[in-house]
Amino acid sequence: MNIFYWVTAGVAVAAALISAPAAHGSTINTYTFTQVGWFDLISPLPTVGNPEPNVILSGSFTGTLQADGVIGLSDLTAFTETLNMGTAVLSQAKSQLTLFSFNTGGGASSLTIAGSPVFEANFCQGTAVFLTAACTLNFGINYRPGTFGVFEGLGDPMLVSEDLPQITLVSSVTTPPGVTTPEPASLVLAGAVLVLLGAVRRRKPTS
Repeated sequence: MNIFYWVTAGVAVAAALISAPAAHGSTINTYTFTQVGWFDLISPLPTVGNPEPNVILSGSFTGTLQADGVIGLSDLTAFTETLNMGTAVLSQAKSQLTLFSFNTGGGASSLTIAGSPVFEANFCQGTAVFLTAACTLNFGINYRPGTFGVFEGLGDPMLVSEDLPQITLVSSVTTPPGVTTPEPASLVLAGAVLVLLGAVRRRKPTS
Protein backbone atom coordinates (compact mmCIF):
# COMPACT_ATOMS: atom_id res chain seq x y z
CA MET A 1 0.00 0.00 0.00
CA ASN A 2 2.74 2.44 0.98
CA ILE A 3 4.73 1.97 -2.20
CA PHE A 4 1.72 2.75 -4.38
CA TYR A 5 1.02 5.85 -2.29
CA TRP A 6 4.50 7.25 -2.77
CA VAL A 7 4.59 6.32 -6.45
CA THR A 8 1.30 8.13 -7.00
CA ALA A 9 2.60 11.19 -5.16
CA GLY A 10 5.79 11.16 -7.21
CA VAL A 11 3.86 10.98 -10.46
CA ALA A 12 1.68 13.93 -9.38
CA VAL A 13 4.70 16.05 -8.47
CA ALA A 14 6.43 15.23 -11.74
CA ALA A 15 3.35 16.09 -13.74
CA ALA A 16 3.07 19.42 -11.94
CA LEU A 17 6.70 20.24 -12.70
CA ILE A 18 6.30 19.36 -16.36
CA SER A 19 3.17 21.47 -16.75
CA ALA A 20 4.52 24.48 -14.83
CA PRO A 21 4.18 27.67 -16.92
CA ALA A 22 7.27 29.35 -18.28
CA ALA A 23 8.56 32.44 -16.50
CA HIS A 24 7.75 35.81 -18.05
CA GLY A 25 10.46 38.17 -19.24
CA SER A 26 11.16 41.50 -17.55
CA THR A 27 11.26 45.00 -19.04
CA ILE A 28 13.63 47.67 -17.73
CA ASN A 29 12.99 51.28 -18.75
CA THR A 30 15.16 54.35 -18.34
CA TYR A 31 13.65 57.86 -18.27
CA THR A 32 14.85 61.42 -17.94
CA PHE A 33 12.68 64.24 -16.59
CA THR A 34 12.80 68.02 -16.30
CA GLN A 35 10.51 70.31 -14.33
CA VAL A 36 10.41 74.11 -14.62
CA GLY A 37 7.86 76.80 -13.74
CA TRP A 38 9.07 77.35 -10.17
CA PHE A 39 7.93 80.20 -7.89
CA ASP A 40 9.08 81.26 -4.47
CA LEU A 41 6.65 81.27 -1.57
CA ILE A 42 5.87 84.26 0.61
CA SER A 43 3.98 84.79 3.85
CA PRO A 44 1.36 83.74 4.62
CA LEU A 45 2.22 80.29 3.31
CA PRO A 46 1.57 78.94 0.77
CA THR A 47 1.14 82.25 -1.10
CA VAL A 48 2.87 82.11 -4.47
CA GLY A 49 5.37 84.92 -4.96
CA ASN A 50 7.80 85.74 -7.74
CA PRO A 51 8.65 83.38 -10.60
CA GLU A 52 12.08 81.78 -10.51
CA PRO A 53 12.91 81.10 -14.17
CA ASN A 54 16.45 79.99 -13.39
CA VAL A 55 15.33 77.14 -11.12
CA ILE A 56 15.29 73.78 -12.88
CA LEU A 57 14.67 70.31 -11.47
CA SER A 58 16.05 67.50 -13.62
CA GLY A 59 16.86 63.85 -13.18
CA SER A 60 16.68 60.30 -14.44
CA PHE A 61 15.56 56.90 -13.22
CA THR A 62 15.75 53.27 -14.28
CA GLY A 63 13.37 50.59 -13.10
CA THR A 64 11.72 47.26 -13.81
CA LEU A 65 8.10 47.43 -14.92
CA GLN A 66 5.55 45.55 -12.89
CA ALA A 67 2.80 43.60 -14.67
CA ASP A 68 0.51 46.65 -14.54
CA GLY A 69 3.16 48.96 -16.02
CA VAL A 70 4.02 50.68 -12.73
CA ILE A 71 7.55 51.29 -11.46
CA GLY A 72 7.66 51.51 -7.67
CA LEU A 73 10.40 52.37 -5.22
CA SER A 74 11.47 48.72 -4.87
CA ASP A 75 11.63 48.39 -8.68
CA LEU A 76 14.22 51.16 -9.11
CA THR A 77 17.75 50.22 -10.03
CA ALA A 78 18.98 53.80 -10.45
CA PHE A 79 17.71 57.27 -9.59
CA THR A 80 19.10 60.77 -9.40
CA GLU A 81 17.62 64.26 -9.48
CA THR A 82 19.12 67.72 -9.10
CA LEU A 83 17.50 71.02 -8.18
CA ASN A 84 19.54 73.80 -9.73
CA MET A 85 18.65 77.09 -8.04
CA GLY A 86 21.32 79.15 -9.74
CA THR A 87 23.22 79.97 -6.59
CA ALA A 88 22.90 76.50 -5.09
CA VAL A 89 22.50 72.95 -6.34
CA LEU A 90 20.94 70.07 -4.41
CA SER A 91 21.05 66.49 -5.60
CA GLN A 92 19.06 63.49 -4.46
CA ALA A 93 19.96 59.82 -4.93
CA LYS A 94 17.93 56.61 -4.79
CA SER A 95 19.02 55.93 -1.22
CA GLN A 96 17.44 59.22 -0.09
CA LEU A 97 13.98 58.51 -1.49
CA THR A 98 11.06 57.76 0.80
CA LEU A 99 8.43 57.43 -1.93
CA PHE A 100 8.49 56.75 -5.66
CA SER A 101 5.91 55.66 -8.20
CA PHE A 102 5.48 56.07 -11.93
CA ASN A 103 2.76 54.59 -14.11
CA THR A 104 4.23 54.16 -17.57
CA GLY A 105 0.74 54.37 -19.04
CA GLY A 106 -0.41 57.28 -16.91
CA GLY A 107 1.74 60.11 -18.22
CA ALA A 108 3.65 62.80 -16.37
CA SER A 109 0.94 63.37 -13.76
CA SER A 110 1.51 59.85 -12.39
CA LEU A 111 5.10 60.58 -11.35
CA THR A 112 5.30 60.69 -7.55
CA ILE A 113 8.55 61.37 -5.72
CA ALA A 114 9.43 62.24 -2.13
CA GLY A 115 12.81 62.32 -0.46
CA SER A 116 15.27 64.21 1.66
CA PRO A 117 18.52 65.09 -0.13
CA VAL A 118 20.10 66.77 2.91
CA PHE A 119 19.20 67.46 6.51
CA GLU A 120 16.07 69.66 6.82
CA ALA A 121 15.44 69.68 3.07
CA ASN A 122 12.76 67.79 1.17
CA PHE A 123 11.70 67.32 -2.45
CA CYS A 124 8.12 66.34 -3.26
CA GLN A 125 6.55 65.85 -6.66
CA GLY A 126 3.15 64.67 -7.81
CA THR A 127 0.68 63.45 -5.20
CA ALA A 128 3.52 63.43 -2.66
CA VAL A 129 3.07 67.22 -2.50
CA PHE A 130 -0.21 66.71 -0.65
CA LEU A 131 0.29 63.30 0.96
CA THR A 132 3.61 63.59 2.79
CA ALA A 133 4.14 65.22 6.14
CA ALA A 134 7.60 66.53 5.23
CA CYS A 135 6.40 68.85 2.46
CA THR A 136 3.19 69.99 4.16
CA LEU A 137 4.65 70.72 7.59
CA ASN A 138 2.77 67.79 9.08
CA PHE A 139 -0.23 68.48 6.83
CA GLY A 140 -0.56 72.03 8.06
CA ILE A 141 -0.25 73.58 4.59
CA ASN A 142 -2.76 73.21 1.75
CA TYR A 143 -1.13 74.03 -1.56
CA ARG A 144 -3.10 75.34 -4.50
CA PRO A 145 -4.72 72.66 -6.67
CA GLY A 146 -2.38 71.81 -9.51
CA THR A 147 0.81 72.19 -7.47
CA PHE A 148 3.10 69.49 -8.70
CA GLY A 149 6.43 70.24 -7.05
CA VAL A 150 7.60 71.52 -3.68
CA PHE A 151 11.04 72.19 -2.28
CA GLU A 152 11.06 72.53 1.49
CA GLY A 153 14.12 73.68 3.41
CA LEU A 154 14.91 74.60 6.99
CA GLY A 155 11.37 73.87 8.08
CA ASP A 156 9.55 75.98 5.49
CA PRO A 157 8.40 75.40 1.90
CA MET A 158 10.55 77.63 -0.28
CA LEU A 159 9.68 76.81 -3.91
CA VAL A 160 6.66 75.41 -5.72
CA SER A 161 5.91 74.47 -9.31
CA GLU A 162 2.58 73.95 -11.01
CA ASP A 163 4.17 72.57 -14.18
CA LEU A 164 4.15 68.89 -15.02
CA PRO A 165 7.58 67.43 -15.63
CA GLN A 166 8.68 66.63 -19.14
CA ILE A 167 9.41 62.90 -19.10
CA THR A 168 11.37 61.18 -21.88
CA LEU A 169 11.80 57.45 -22.39
CA VAL A 170 15.50 56.94 -23.09
CA SER A 171 15.63 53.16 -23.42
CA SER A 172 13.52 50.05 -22.93
CA VAL A 173 15.12 46.61 -22.66
CA THR A 174 13.09 43.43 -22.39
CA THR A 175 14.84 40.32 -21.12
CA PRO A 176 13.40 37.08 -22.55
CA PRO A 177 12.08 34.53 -20.05
CA GLY A 178 14.44 31.85 -18.84
CA VAL A 179 14.46 28.59 -20.78
CA THR A 180 12.58 25.89 -18.90
CA THR A 181 14.25 22.51 -18.50
CA PRO A 182 11.71 19.74 -18.04
CA GLU A 183 14.34 16.98 -17.96
CA PRO A 184 14.48 16.63 -14.14
CA ALA A 185 10.70 16.27 -13.97
CA SER A 186 10.76 13.72 -16.78
CA LEU A 187 13.35 11.70 -14.91
CA VAL A 188 11.20 11.72 -11.78
CA LEU A 189 8.21 10.54 -13.79
CA ALA A 190 10.20 7.80 -15.51
CA GLY A 191 11.63 6.64 -12.20
CA ALA A 192 8.19 6.51 -10.65
CA VAL A 193 6.90 4.39 -13.52
CA LEU A 194 9.81 1.97 -13.15
CA VAL A 195 9.19 1.64 -9.41
CA LEU A 196 5.53 1.01 -10.08
CA LEU A 197 6.31 -1.69 -12.67
CA GLY A 198 8.76 -3.34 -10.30
CA ALA A 199 6.22 -3.33 -7.51
CA VAL A 200 3.57 -4.90 -9.73
CA ARG A 201 6.01 -7.52 -10.89
CA ARG A 202 6.90 -8.50 -7.33
CA ARG A 203 3.24 -8.88 -6.45
CA LYS A 204 2.61 -11.45 -9.23
CA PRO A 205 2.33 -15.06 -7.94
CA THR A 206 5.18 -17.32 -8.93
CA SER A 207 4.33 -20.45 -11.05
